[in-house]
Amino acid sequence: RGEWEAQMRLGDLFATMRRRAAVLAPKDVVAAGQDAAEAASAATAGLAPLRSERSAQPVDGSAKASRVPEAVGGAGDTPDAHDARAPSHTTFWLTRVLLLRWTAMIYLVAFSVAAWQNSGLLGPKGLLPASRLVQRLLSYHGGNRLEAFLAHPTLFYWLPDCSDGQLALVAWVGIVLALVVFVRGAANMPIMASLWLLYFSIDNVGQQWYSFGWESQLLEVGFLSIFLCPVLSVARFPRALPTPWVVLWGHRWMLFRIMLGAGLIKIRGDQCWRDLTCMDYHYETQPVPSPLSWYFHHTGHRFHQLETLVNHVVELGLP
Repeated sequence: RGEWEAQMRLGDLFATMRRRAAVLAPKDVVAAGQDAAEAASAATAGLAPLRSERSAQPVDGSAKASRVPEAVGGAGDTPDAHDARAPSHTTFWLTRVLLLRWTAMIYLVAFSVAAWQNSGLLGPKGLLPASRLVQRLLSYHGGNRLEAFLAHPTLFYWLPDCSDGQLALVAWVGIVLALVVFVRGAANMPIMASLWLLYFSIDNVGQQWYSFGWESQLLEVGFLSIFLCPVLSVARFPRALPTPWVVLWGHRWMLFRIMLGAGLIKIRGDQCWRDLTCMDYHYETQPVPSPLSWYFHHTGHRFHQLETLVNHVVELGLP
């Protein structure tokens, strides 16, 4: 019976060591293995408890979080040396990587559109030349570029001609920076601040072409993303800076406002949203119809009422 109990204790001990190995840094795993060997010898002889003093310490969430930077950062805090090691899930490390990567992808699309279209929209021979707006703003502020920048921020005060080449330069710098962040899945505050300022500069001279809600939403997400990053380090998992929970809640608050606002503006707007008939006409009037729009339009009035009701539930009941 004594031998059987010793074997059961050893099995429990080895299972505990395997669980610890999944979350500890390499040097901690070595120490845990030494504890296992010592305890195994003692347990076989019936002279020691199940666990040594070190291995008996609880491994709670805070302990795991405190070990993560040591495991992934390294002494030199180099970006690539330890990126392959997965940190604790309790610190939102992967959340930061995904947020930065997909924010960069949206920036990449937005700057690509700017590089492709701004010559015809805002160039000297465009529909609404940006140079005229810049000159009016500079004239209003007495030629003081800094004063004008503080009132209506844009880098084009220092590029007042707003030539096709200057518009393309701002867009292409944004494309390069966004591509770097997307590929790396990491950035620092200067990079994200540069992306935000470059796009804000285009938006503030874009006039009617940049007056849509998604422009301000991208700028808000981009501004929040500045504080998601370390000040200078471009490590994917910076050891000294866990993902700031305030920034995460800032993103959640922004999404909540967008969804709730979209629902409220429908209810306060056209009567068709209140009597559940709006989807009867939506597919005939949507600006960018999909290949399936014709089929959905012909699904019938009852289905369209259900569509409208589901929209209200999602945007107003579960934003």
